[in-house]
Amino acid sequence: MRRILASMGGMALATSLLVAPVAAAPSQRFSDTQSVLACEGITDEAGTVFAFVVESENFGSFADLAFWAAPASPETNEPTWISVNGSADFAETTVSASFDLVEFEPQPNPDDPPFGDPVGTATLEATITPVGVPHRYSINEGFGNGQFRRQGVVQDFSVEGTLELPTGITFDLSSCSASHDTFTEFTNAPASSVFHATQLVLDCHWEVGGAFVSLFAFADEFETFSNVFVSGPDLELSGVPTGPVTFTTETYTASFDLIDHLDETATEPVGSAEASATLTAGGRVNEHFAFGNSKVHITGTAYAVAGNLSLTTPDATYQLAMDGESCSAADQRVTELNSPRQGPKGKPLPNDAPEGALPIAIGGEVSVKTLGTAEEPEAPCIGEFEVEFPIGKTAWWTFEGTGGDVTVDTTGSDFDTIVGVYTDDGSGLSPIGCVDDVDQSLQARITIATEAGVTYFVQAGGFGGQSGTLVLSVN
Repeated sequence: MRRILASMGGMALATSLLVAPVAAAPSQRFSDTQSVLACEGITDEAGTVFAFVVESENFGSFADLAFWAAPASPETNEPTWISVNGSADFAETTVSASFDLVEFEPQPNPDDPPFGDPVGTATLEATITPVGVPHRYSINEGFGNGQFRRQGVVQDFSVEGTLELPTGITFDLSSCSASHDTFTEFTNAPASSVFHATQLVLDCHWEVGGAFVSLFAFADEFETFSNVFVSGPDLELSGVPTGPVTFTTETYTASFDLIDHLDETATEPVGSAEASATLTAGGRVNEHFAFGNSKVHITGTAYAVAGNLSLTTPDATYQLAMDGESCSAADQRVTELNSPRQGPKGKPLPNDAPEGALPIAIGGEVSVKTLGTAEEPEAPCIGEFEVEFPIGKTAWWTFEGTGGDVTVDTTGSDFDTIVGVYTDDGSGLSPIGCVDDVDQSLQARITIATEAGVTYFVQAGGFGGQSGTLVLSVN
């Protein structure tokens, strides 16, 4: 379902438009009347369609649609067609809507919408019948010191009618749902917010057969979730759980089908994974760190992990040990304080760009404030498997190669760091390597083999443009 909603950008936009004004200002009261018709996956021999129609007293009407032509499926493929414009009309007992459709076509620039050639117009005509009587509801939620309350009256409807696509494909709407909701919401947005969460986490990483494998599990009072990823130069697999995931302070078990994300036509799993491990309580967790406008305190219990991940890919089968070398686990309570940045803007640094890079000797360490540096990096930070990390607010240094391994380390920094190393042959900077977090921390450290006498450039900054006190050492 997450993949479907990600593909149907318009549907997500409709929801955000309806709720954005609620969260836009502190201590705001907001009232609206909304009529909604939702078809969450109608499937027949022609394919699968998702349709969403809403009419708001405050924001007008909106309609969105995505269609997967058989044998494509929402679980494994991008849509065949999506809507770019839609309109709707709700009457007392009827609903009508139209959708202008285009081919789903990813663009060279991933920030551009995936709009291809026009397909035509789809039309929806439905009759809605009340189910039961209107009923009142009340939602009260707290997020740290933030509050959200919603009270309303909703009437549910059954749906009958058809959705016709431009090619004459017709879907029956009897499995769709509809409702009419009149409500009032109250939200506050304090200048400084506090968030508390209790969560159980498991994080494992391996390198096998030229690929990087990661396994993650998470459990809190709301959900238990787990996934597995396999990434390599010509491989991009992700796991879909095939049954319930068990994750407690004593045991972890999960089974996955592996989906190939490089083959858009794939409809069947290309591999599998099965994990089983026991957890044993160990030392205490007590960590403090800061990034951006947030201060985080994590306390709890660390757990030793003992088990096995059986992984079958299209190329091979692996038995990967879940142990202290590859896995960490903790039952932890997280407290996060978010406060707006106060005080004057940061001062610019002389080494904000590679042209001003400052020399640092092997064995040296520096500490600088990066708030005043440029938002964007001066060179992309390219890591393993050609992954580009979102570095920003960077500063630059140079060191001379020794003919042996040299380590650049940002341990001691008070924000989430990224570090990259480059050489310059006179025609521009060439990336040697880039690293984000290491050793289950938010600090970056990279070790490279150097050539004696060669000048190496170091770019260090924050993940997503975070800034603060950057500590950098070269050894």
